[in-house]
Amino acid sequence: MASENSGDYATAVKMLSSVPQEIEKQPESIAALASSYYHLKEREKARATIEKLSSLRAIKPVLLGAQIADQSGDFEESERLLNSIPGAAGDSPDIQFRKANVQYHAGHFAQCQTTLEPLLAGSGGTAQMYNLMGWCYHRLKKPKEATEAFEHAIALASADESNYIDLIKVLEAHYFLRVALDAANRGVGLFPKSAEMLNLKGSIERRMFHFNDAVTSYRRAIQLQDTNVESCLGLAISQISAESITEATSTLKSALERFPNEARFEVIYARMLLTHADTGDHAVITKAEQLLNRAIKKDPANSEAFFELGKIELNDGRLTQACQHLERATKLSPEKSEPHFVLWRAYKSLNRTADAARELENFKRLEQNQPGERQENLSITEAQP
Repeated sequence: MASENSGDYATAVKMLSSVPQEIEKQPESIAALASSYYHLKEREKARATIEKLSSLRAIKPVLLGAQIADQSGDFEESERLLNSIPGAAGDSPDIQFRKANVQYHAGHFAQCQTTLEPLLAGSGGTAQMYNLMGWCYHRLKKPKEATEAFEHAIALASADESNYIDLIKVLEAHYFLRVALDAANRGVGLFPKSAEMLNLKGSIERRMFHFNDAVTSYRRAIQLQDTNVESCLGLAISQISAESITEATSTLKSALERFPNEARFEVIYARMLLTHADTGDHAVITKAEQLLNRAIKKDPANSEAFFELGKIELNDGRLTQACQHLERATKLSPEKSEPHFVLWRAYKSLNRTADAARELENFKRLEQNQPGERQENLSITEAQP
């Protein structure tokens, strides 16, 4: 698919470049040519093409060029173009807000905050500006300020569901679960037909050990939008956590048929089997291993599948295979602590002393940095997607 796309962009470049005089009369065509160069990883040619937009001496073409550069990940060029707009136009709230967005996309969150602050002084800020500031504060690990910014956005645009959703996501991310649940209940009351809002509510309830409430929320979300993968995943995980294994099995079997390309259902199903199987039940272990191998074929980047497979192999004494799969899990999700711990066990069993010591240090470091991770994993019966 990637090569087909590259061929399409190369064709577009050939066609557009063949009529340069006509192209230079049409800003949209110049932008299309620049976008094609970006997709072909030819940044300098893309920038040279965008420069033609700047030479038109009008704001609209410059904004178009800045947008193309921003969407293509060339944030430096995008901000340069916005800074090139002279006088009052360049200082206008619209241009400054565009610049703040580019800075946020570039990961320059402190700069983004600095750009937004004058826009929010007094009563001139819009809901979109406060929303962006909320995400800025979140990235800067300032949850109180982020909450206040999202509340400002809600006050200015109370009918916009996205502001409530963003507020709840940030509260949940910072482990303010009770406050997040209050906000989710408020959101569900205002937007009762929102599957996304119900999914968020279910996620928070699950993390607060309110598993039966989470089951109810996810069921309501599925009734509203039965094609939503996240709703089905959340329902299955919540049913497992509530020890409703028969219902969870039914949910998972149905999901495997309805979402044949979604590997996470195999991983959850395998975890459930392993967690609730009798010790030494080889038939169940074999079925779980088959599910995990199928998941890996569907999604070779699914770290959880490699992790669970590695644990099975470790317990079965297949140490070399276990190390290979556990190593893959740690590479795919280096921020997770538990795969490093299990890999330490595998290395230790193979008398790979130096490797074992390294993985134990990795585990301890990650546990210190993310103290809530392990407890959260346990709270959902090790079935987090």
